[in-house]
Amino acid sequence: MKSLICFLLTLNIFVANAVSATAQDQTAPPNAIEDQAYLLLEDVIASTQTLKLPQNRSRLQITAADLLWKRDQSRARSLFTDAAANLLELKKQTDKSFDQNFGQQESATQLRHELVLTAARYDPALAYELFERTRQQKARAPDGRASDDETYLEQLLLTRVMATDPDFAQRKAEAMLDRGEFSVTIVSVLEKLQEKNKPSAAQLTEKILDRLKPDALLASYGATSLALGMLRAEPRSSEQPSAAYRQLLETVVNTALKPVTSLTPNQLDNARDLLLNLRALQPQIDQHLPARAQAVRQKISEQSDSNKPRNGLDQLTYLTQQGTSNNLLTAAASVPSEARAPLYQQAAVKALDEGNADRARQIANDHLDANMRGVVFKRIAAEQQLRNGKAAQLEELRQILEGSSKSDRVSLLLQLVEATKTDNPKYSRQFLDEAFGLVTGPAKTYKQLEDQLQVAHVLGSIEPQRSLELLESGVTKLNELLSAAESLSGFEVHIFKPGEMPVPGNSMLGSMVVRYSQELAILAKSDFRRAVAAAEQFQYPESRQFARLSIVQAVLRFTQSE
Repeated sequence: MKSLICFLLTLNIFVANAVSATAQDQTAPPNAIEDQAYLLLEDVIASTQTLKLPQNRSRLQITAADLLWKRDQSRARSLFTDAAANLLELKKQTDKSFDQNFGQQESATQLRHELVLTAARYDPALAYELFERTRQQKARAPDGRASDDETYLEQLLLTRVMATDPDFAQRKAEAMLDRGEFSVTIVSVLEKLQEKNKPSAAQLTEKILDRLKPDALLASYGATSLALGMLRAEPRSSEQPSAAYRQLLETVVNTALKPVTSLTPNQLDNARDLLLNLRALQPQIDQHLPARAQAVRQKISEQSDSNKPRNGLDQLTYLTQQGTSNNLLTAAASVPSEARAPLYQQAAVKALDEGNADRARQIANDHLDANMRGVVFKRIAAEQQLRNGKAAQLEELRQILEGSSKSDRVSLLLQLVEATKTDNPKYSRQFLDEAFGLVTGPAKTYKQLEDQLQVAHVLGSIEPQRSLELLESGVTKLNELLSAAESLSGFEVHIFKPGEMPVPGNSMLGSMVVRYSQELAILAKSDFRRAVAAAEQFQYPESRQFARLSIVQAVLRFTQSE
């Protein structure tokens, strides 16, 4: 049900937004809570050095530096530098045995992105210094060009820097072009310079045109993206194009029209992509290169004909995502019989989303077997009841799904809490109490831990103390799981590295530690001391420090935004 999905998505909001939602529950002066948060931050920073894994130290140092920058820039710089050193240590460990440390390889890449882009918010020069310092030894191919990950991160960095220092971004964009590296982000840099510094914009345009030669367009997807980005950005219909625009348009068209026999397989793929992207630029080609317009149109048509089988599959994928119920019914009739049932089921659901329950019921009766028909009918019943917020009908809905699993009932009850909180607050509280009763007691599966989190989240803005009770229970269970995972490390599971678990790492257990930490952070505004005390209950240092820092982060971001 669309309403159920939307509601459940709201349960995963960011910590900063959630803290804002609980601002009315604040019981202490903002400056007092802020002072307590900074004291806790200092303790977390000091404790970071006792952690064994460089990825844990680095992650905590990056967050701490971010929180300290406005208060103590020198200290924050030092923390960014320490984080980079720990990241390099992690990379050395990863390089020794790639097969055994693929998770660390992924972690190092994520941390590097976080380090560089966080620093870029404050100091572009520092961010590029950290980018270069942490560059992988094998980051460049034999031809001297950067790896895909290096190029991607540099593009993100350029985007971040462009917003704060266009001139600095220009120098970095030109450096990329000098290395034969291309990014569509350079278009945004150019547009920013055209607003702020037209001579610099002209200088960057000249360099771009000098680099976007046919060989570069055929060899690099990045070059193609940059060229097309520039062509889409200019001119407006009421304006005459610049000489640079005409020059680039002619280069791109001539490259796309090169004879197939003169191209290598890789060049042929790039030429095809370039050609198909020219379809959107056909009006500009008609106006500014009329002598080449018909050749472009004809070659696009030939290319489209050769892609018809693939286009059919693409169309079917599009219909399942964006089509109407009628579109899906038509598509179902044209596919092999064994592939029709899922499309008919999607057509019924789509009809329900369109507000036509009778149509959905008819499709299910006409085209689906008993099992699939039952699924659709249950959704129809639930959707119809939810669209009518009367308490008696909501109670009837609860009875309809009484045979569902405990987890499904929790999700339904929380949906009913949301649906009735304005018009029927009495029923809303009853539904919430019932959901609370279903999740109390030690969790036995990750799904039950997830259910506890959902109930705790909804309770947080209503009864913070009951919410904390659930979270404290969850922390106790997580401690048991962490102890078991450490004991089994090397036998059945491989969550722990020597003596410590990466947080969040690549495990469900690490993810749960993060989720519970974030929920504690949300509640810290209403009861800072108890939230911190709950975080202290994590027995493993890495989990404890992450939870404490999550609380600091939430509190400081809220108080500093006031």
